[in-house]
Amino acid sequence: MQVKTRKMKEFRLYTRHGEKIAQGIPSVINGKMALATFRGEKIIGYTTLEEINAEFFKKDLPKYELKF
Repeated sequence: MQVKTRKMKEFRLYTRHGEKIAQGIPSVINGKMALATFRGEKIIGYTTLEEINAEFFKKDLPKYELKF
């Protein structure tokens, strides 16, 4: 899948705390909200928001206390 315009990249989500790192571009893929990863203008992978949320309930996640 190709990005229609470079302007879409303005919608990237970045980390909210600490170092600013791009996490992906919020997208609708196959009718589901997702976070898409790009290489150039091509989508190379994605994860739906349902899948991201499910990961929080499947594992005993590590816990951290950070102050940025």
